[in-house]
Amino acid sequence: MLSKSFKIIKVLALVMVLYTFMGLTVCSRIYGPNVRVSEKSNNYHKDIYGLYYCKDNKMFYTSAGEPYLNVFRMQDVDLSSLEIIGENYAKDKDHVYYQNKIFDGMDPTTFRADSFEFATDGTNLYFRTTLLEGMNPSSYKVLTGYNLRNTKMYVKDSNYIYKIYYNEISQIFTFDASSFETIGFDVMMDKDKIVYNNQITDVDRASVYVLNKNSSKDDPEYIICDKNWMYEKKYVIKDSTSQNSKVEEMLVPKYPSDGYKFEFIKGTKFIKCGRKIISENEKGEYVVYHAQSDTSKIEFVNEFHIRIDDEFQINHGDSIPIYPIKNQ
Repeated sequence: MLSKSFKIIKVLALVMVLYTFMGLTVCSRIYGPNVRVSEKSNNYHKDIYGLYYCKDNKMFYTSAGEPYLNVFRMQDVDLSSLEIIGENYAKDKDHVYYQNKIFDGMDPTTFRADSFEFATDGTNLYFRTTLLEGMNPSSYKVLTGYNLRNTKMYVKDSNYIYKIYYNEISQIFTFDASSFETIGFDVMMDKDKIVYNNQITDVDRASVYVLNKNSSKDDPEYIICDKNWMYEKKYVIKDSTSQNSKVEEMLVPKYPSDGYKFEFIKGTKFIKCGRKIISENEKGEYVVYHAQSDTSKIEFVNEFHIRIDDEFQINHGDSIPIYPIKNQ
């Protein structure tokens, strides 16, 4: 039964490819191909029979090994006044729709949505179809981007903060909303404190800054620094002398600054702080080297190799610096 189902999917996949070459969408009902309605969304499609919602432009989803149809016919939509206003929002003269269902109580004339799936009726703010009570729809701010990989974000105004994790929405009360910020992706702060994993850290609030270790927008990795330290996320045993000891991940000091800011050397995997050069070795551990001369004169060889002067060079991942160059 299972193999037969997947054979059907293979045939449908071939049909979808042919539709693509014909300029049609890969989301198709069994009656025939249809076309995308708007550039604002890949999810809404229409044909001579009406309007359809097809999430992620996929005709089928597979759950527990069994495929199921992912095309939903939308009933009683007025196509002459239809407007697609977001990836998962649409409206006509009478109704607002989230995905394939009517969003009850919304006035189409005042309703609008943004790219993060926040929407407003002019008075209230919603995430998808959930009311964020008290939030000001004209001044809210999304603090962390939301996409297929980033499943956690925060939204705030001057009085309220909400955390959204997958489909769970919770209000945060432990920060000053007007000064609340996120550092990187999972470190939070306000005017008084910096918090990681529900633990108040020792990071200096006045001088905190972030190094972006990974340039990927979908999967960023950040290093937290201040004027005194470069920090690392580390599992620490708390209350080790008591019977209630437990292991928690905390933000702890790793390398002291020598009076300069930590920064990535442009185009490389190396971090410098004055004459201190920090390199990650093959085990994922950081190794510190102390250059003998001015690191402002670093010569870039490639992202894994730098030359500081005629007497000192470093290969990324090496356990020791390679020197002197003249004798090699």
